[in-house]
Order: sequence, then C-alpha cells, then structure tokens
Amino acid sequence: QQITWLVWVIALSVGIYGIKGGIWTVATGGSSRVWGPPGSFIEGNNELALALTLVLPLMFFLRGELKNAMARHLMTAAMIFIGFSILGSHSRGAFLAIIVMALFLGLKSSRPVLMSVLTISLLGLLVAFMPDNWSNRMATIQSHEDDSAQSRLKTWRMIWNLALHRPINGAGFDIATPEI
Repeated sequence: QQITWLVWVIALSVGIYGIKGGIWTVATGGSSRVWGPPGSFIEGNNELALALTLVLPLMFFLRGELKNAMARHLMTAAMIFIGFSILGSHSRGAFLAIIVMALFLGLKSSRPVLMSVLTISLLGLLVAFMPDNWSNRMATIQSHEDDSAQSRLKTWRMIWNLALHRPINGAGFDIATPEI
C-alpha cells in the first residue's frame, strides 16, 4: 500500500504539469512549446517531456487499481492530456519515446493487440492535431544535419562502446577521466 501511495505522489506531482501542459497545447493549437516549472530539474522542454513519458506507465498502473469507473475515465483523460503535453514540448526525443511507450503500454495491457492498435491510433490522432511547425521539427529526426541529433548519436555511440568495454561496472561516477 505504501508503494502504491508513493506511485500516486510521483504520478500526480509530475503529472499535474503534464495535464496543465496538455490543456495549454490544446488551447494554443500546439503552436507554443510546453516548458517545465522554472528553476526545477524538469524546466526544459526535453526534461519535462522525458519525465512525463516516464509517468505514463505509473498512471496506467494506477488506472488499473481504480475501482470507480469515473475515476478511471479521469485517469485516462489525464494520460491523454499528458500525451498532448509531451507532443507540445516539441521534443524530438520525447516524440520517439512516446511512440515506444504507447507500444509498451498496449502490449502490457490485458488485451495487447487491441490496446496496441488503440494506443498507436490515439497517438496518431494527437499527432494529426499538431501544427505544421511541429511536423517540420519532427521531420528533422531523419536528417543527420542537426547538431543536437549529431550530439546524441555520438553520445549513444560512446555509451554503447563503454558498455561493451566495461560491462560490469561501467564508468562509475567520474566518466570524464582520461582512461574512460
């Protein structure tokens, strides 16, 4: 029961920003970027979107624990608003993450095929709502000309090599040493 309460606290404390951001995204037609609370570690659009993507499975779990049908519907609505907020962050990494999360949540449901189709369809509807400037930004995922994307690819390659060469203990807390 204490773990369930902890999940509620985490889901609601971060989720409230997602619900608020989802309402903002709908109200502005997706043209304005969603940002996290100023001065926090989720202040940036990428950081908030990642945190919200991680909160979705917690909310999915909590939705399954609810007995009241109205409460389940409200939790579903909260998850949809969080989806809008993630897309409204204009974060390309979060866009990829929410696709994977939608598949994961669908596959982990009691009816995996039906829910996978429904979650991906819902995500498609959310994407259809977003404006052209959002679509143009997401289209840059395919190009390797973006410095941000190049930086991520180099980081992922370095982390992959690190895992291959140091599979037991990784890099530890001091990854910037010459030997690492």
